Amino acid sequence: MPTLQSKTFNSPFTCHGEAFSLLTDREHDQLRLTVGPGPAYLFPAPVTLSIALSPNGTVTITDTPPAGETGHWEKLQNISFPDFGLVGLENEKHRCPILVLAGVSTDPEMSLFPGIREPARVIVTFSSPGTITVAVKGKPHVSHPRRWHFTPKERVWANLPQGRGITTSGKPLQVASKEVPSKENDRLIAFLKILPPDVTDVFLVGSPSFKDLYQWVNTQDPSGEYALAYEDCFFPTGDPTSAVLVYKRMCSDHKTRVRVRFAAPWFATDDPQAACRAMELVDQVLKQAFGLSEKHTGWLASPAATGRLLWQDDLGAKGRERTWPVLGEELQALLRATAGQGRIELRVPPAVPETLPGLVCVDQRWAYAPLAQKVLPVGPAVFEGPLAWDHYSAQTREGTTLRYRQARYQVRGTVPQDWNHLGLVPVPYTANGQKKWYYPASPGETFTTWLDSAELFLAYQHGWRFEITEQILFAPAKDPKPLARWARKLVDAQKTIPSLAREHDYDAGVAQLASRALRSVLLQGIGAFQGRERPVTVFAATPADFSGPIEPGSLTQVGGQLWKTTLLQPPAAPDLAHPEWAGRIWALCRCSLLQGPRTYPYGAFSLPPEQIVGCHTDSLYLTTPPDWPDDGENGRYREKGRIERSLSAPTSLNELFGLTTEIP
Repeated sequence: MPTLQSKTFNSPFTCHGEAFSLLTDREHDQLRLTVGPGPAYLFPAPVTLSIALSPNGTVTITDTPPAGETGHWEKLQNISFPDFGLVGLENEKHRCPILVLAGVSTDPEMSLFPGIREPARVIVTFSSPGTITVAVKGKPHVSHPRRWHFTPKERVWANLPQGRGITTSGKPLQVASKEVPSKENDRLIAFLKILPPDVTDVFLVGSPSFKDLYQWVNTQDPSGEYALAYEDCFFPTGDPTSAVLVYKRMCSDHKTRVRVRFAAPWFATDDPQAACRAMELVDQVLKQAFGLSEKHTGWLASPAATGRLLWQDDLGAKGRERTWPVLGEELQALLRATAGQGRIELRVPPAVPETLPGLVCVDQRWAYAPLAQKVLPVGPAVFEGPLAWDHYSAQTREGTTLRYRQARYQVRGTVPQDWNHLGLVPVPYTANGQKKWYYPASPGETFTTWLDSAELFLAYQHGWRFEITEQILFAPAKDPKPLARWARKLVDAQKTIPSLAREHDYDAGVAQLASRALRSVLLQGIGAFQGRERPVTVFAATPADFSGPIEPGSLTQVGGQLWKTTLLQPPAAPDLAHPEWAGRIWALCRCSLLQGPRTYPYGAFSLPPEQIVGCHTDSLYLTTPPDWPDDGENGRYREKGRIERSLSAPTSLNELFGLTTEIP
């Protein structure tokens, strides 16, 4: 029986065939190693194989355990597989081979160790028939701690139509009344000219619009004191609230910059002083909750960045330093493409009456806070093929680990013939070039989609059946709650707002804005973990000034003096990309909108379907108020307001959301 003492072989590896494979030979209770077209090597237990991956594409396999190995072994250790197999494939992005689980696919996105980059070593221990353990050491691709080191900056909150604002240090600013321009496009330049020299950011209160943005980007400062830094400006497609304009102070020796953005991502208000006071309060409660130094600021330019980096700082808390594996890029892309966000749906006649007796809005208090504290999927993940529905049903009834496993499933299904309520599962479709989601509810309607394990279980509870065609399974984790501590601290910060507001003489309106800002940190912080590329509009004075390749025909002239195009902006922090967490929380929210947990079993499914006019993430729009208890805990339904008159059923989401302006 041949054994392999030492063999080195070089790339290129091919994704279309096995460059090497290490498989279980179940007939002989041995491991079988095949290298290229050469002979097979058989290894009876016990044996330890060392597979070393190097950056130049060289793979070295030996049956001699590495002597004196030092360094950190990544915590992807001790993963046992009854039907074990490794296949070495080409990794074009990092030049080094990757390893995939054999017998499933030769697709690189099914990487068994997506969190390991070269150079790396994989140790396979075959201790006894049927028992195989894998340990991995290498340069891990992980989310790692980063201490919060951001110092306070002088920022300004401004109301442009009124020409007034206030700095974070409390200095009021006012454009002289006779100098407030009548044209919107001139007001921003007029306000910039009264800024103190140390101001770095201006937050505009009021309603953001693309119209204003395009007027500003086409307006030059006649005095030449301020110049737009076109290369640093961007407008996210369809979202004016996140746009950023960057101006250079041309009169400054160092040509310092001022970033102009909207306050809307934090909260909605027209009062710059109230906004400034609210963020003073946010600064205090976040420092207190997260133990930040007084010499640092408690918040960053956006709620998303604030939430994400507060979580990263907390990873390094004394006595609990840790990292979290980041999934491979291909698997991340699949999760982003198949996991939608909150449920947004309008139900029209005949599903609801033509004339409604009224309209009531109820929503879940801080809905994402308790969900972020639940068990979430933690890498690594593996792909598996079909799963028989009868097997899933039997295992779920018996309460085995399958019921509680973190997973995503591709399914084909049919709405049951006796179904007469809201649809259960999100199904994607495309409209006007945009991906959207709907919820099949017509008996006999068929569909194909991906579901989170929580959604599959909810459907199972209500008698739906599926054909499971593919599975993404996450390994059990020792610490399966990566966001729990972070979410609890945000909740603690929110709970301290009333007492701190009284202590420092903040009025109720300011305290309410501060609470909304913290909610934005929670919601947008979770959304930031999605790590999605986003299309943005960028500008340049001439076509030659754009950096990077530009698609032919994508350039458009704006206002006769500027050019614009749309590019994909990469994620701000790829090492903090965890779409598996964001997708799971969104799925849990969709489930809780329909049916709460055993301790609070309220939701759309506890109402007659004709009472439900619409859904919006964590809110329900109803014809009459529900009789649901509210103990004040997060996640509980509360009434936000009502319209107490008869009205025609809305026929579009815009019409529904327009009605909410009448709700007190």
